[in-house]
Amino acid sequence: YWLVEHGYLYLNHETMNSVFLKQHFDQFKQTYEMLADDLSKRVMTEYLYTCVCRDASKLAQLGGGWDYEYDLERLFCNCGNGLVIECGAFDGKTISQISAFTKNNYEMIALECDQENYRKCCERVAKSPNIKVLKLGAWDKKVKLAIVQLNSASSYLKEVDNCTGYKDVVEVTDVDSLANSKRIAVLIMDIEGSELKALKGAQN
Repeated sequence: YWLVEHGYLYLNHETMNSVFLKQHFDQFKQTYEMLADDLSKRVMTEYLYTCVCRDASKLAQLGGGWDYEYDLERLFCNCGNGLVIECGAFDGKTISQISAFTKNNYEMIALECDQENYRKCCERVAKSPNIKVLKLGAWDKKVKLAIVQLNSASSYLKEVDNCTGYKDVVEVTDVDSLANSKRIAVLIMDIEGSELKALKGAQN
């Protein structure tokens, strides 16, 4: 279903079916054609197949065979100089692997808004002076977001001026502000459906 709250749209996996795919085929095709390499196109194709047919076996095969969570050799082969920013750094494992892989040659920023994950991330990268960890989420602007629970399975994000009356409030920021006019070499996001808002905050 679609949940509309303050103009933000959330799509769950049950909505992604053959009817939805046909209704939005032109948008999916446009996205597909913007992808830069064959692997990305294969991943998108298999992801849509997985959503419609509920069979992830082919999609799972595309992600194997790497020493790291990401194909770092492919990721860094032509990225040039600049910042490495990971949005949703979790416990810091990925960004510490990337730092070691690149021999600490990049200035890195790790964003993690969950308190416990932030603590773990700070501990993991404590000996990496090129990595700065910030207790922030990625969004399209600097704001506070309250996590409002609808039921045990669904929630939505609501912009708030203060924390009063809300149990879970996170601070978020835009990537453009973080970069501060510096070039971004690699931008990694795994932020549970907030990627579109974060990308809008990285337009520059």
